[in-house]
Amino acid sequence: MKKKAKNARKAKKAEKTISAKNARCGRLLKGFRSRNEWSQKTPAGDVGVATRTWSRWEQGTRFPETDRLQKIATYLRVPVCRICCDEAWQCPRQMQQPGQ
Repeated sequence: MKKKAKNARKAKKAEKTISAKNARCGRLLKGFRSRNEWSQKTPAGDVGVATRTWSRWEQGTRFPETDRLQKIATYLRVPVCRICCDEAWQCPRQMQQPGQ
């Protein structure tokens, strides 16, 4: 019984970590969009996703797939790590270059 409780706590902690990263990514995407005075439809269409998908990313309920991260980075002219990493030092070197 203790093992199940321990596993449940680990799963909940991992879920909180994922949620925090999704929320951070969402705030960043919304910030870029707001600064450029775009509706969600504009960047969503330009990176090839539905407006609802972009909305879910901004809300932090979903996180972009790897291939979409690259498209978003290229579109926003920022390194991929700016979107998905908490700190630059956490990113692999190749993710620190602006999207291409």
